[in-house]
Amino acid sequence: MISRTRVEVIAALVLCVFCGIGWQQALLIRHPRLVEVSPGLFPMVCLAFVSICSVAYLIQAFSGTVRSEAEEGERGALWLLNPAICIVLFTGFILALPYLGILISGTAFMVLLFSFTGRRDAKGLITNFLVAFGCSATMWASMRWIFRVYIPSGSLTGF
Repeated sequence: MISRTRVEVIAALVLCVFCGIGWQQALLIRHPRLVEVSPGLFPMVCLAFVSICSVAYLIQAFSGTVRSEAEEGERGALWLLNPAICIVLFTGFILALPYLGILISGTAFMVLLFSFTGRRDAKGLITNFLVAFGCSATMWASMRWIFRVYIPSGSLTGF
């Protein structure tokens, strides 16, 4: 049986590898002549944050200070359910992106993720929607109109 610390170290290393692959792919995004800021800027900003968090997670995993639900009483493979559902939701977001565009698919992804990890009552759903739409709309508008980054629109929505 693999120890809990070893699983955390492996997970952190996998996250760091994916961040490296993401950086490589973000650097390969071509820069159209009509935009002022490279379309790769937003993925690089997101990857910088995720990379910092992944390195912090790796340091915590090596030092053995990572505390998880499995150590606090939850047993078996149930501790994998939360990350698995988040990965499924993110995969759905990526698959919906070409059809719905970043604004609608990003809002739907965040509402579903917030609802899964947070409150599920009527007030919580309204709050989740408002926060998700506010964040998605602010990001979309700032990238599109302030930084003049070309954001591909969805084939079904035009956003």
